[in-house]
Amino acid sequence: MEFEVKRKVKKEVEETVVVDLQKYYSLRVIRDMGSDKKCVYEEEFIGYIPDEQDIAEAIMKTKDKYNTNVKLFVSINENYRFVEKEWQ
Repeated sequence: MEFEVKRKVKKEVEETVVVDLQKYYSLRVIRDMGSDKKCVYEEEFIGYIPDEQDIAEAIMKTKDKYNTNVKLFVSINENYRFVEKEWQ
């Protein structure tokens, strides 16, 4: 989806840029230490929602860094960002 937005470049100067709205998913592995939770791994997926295989691989990559008793869980979030397009 394409948008035109205005932004201030310098005081009182505006320029128009063309941007795409990019949807992506972030997969975060969270280490659960009771009341202390910390994101220990993050990966972005553009174009598709991470599936069970992606989740399992992320957990295994992270679990190798910690002892086997560590509690981990995964959070997947849908995000959006503007990506500036080149003028043609």
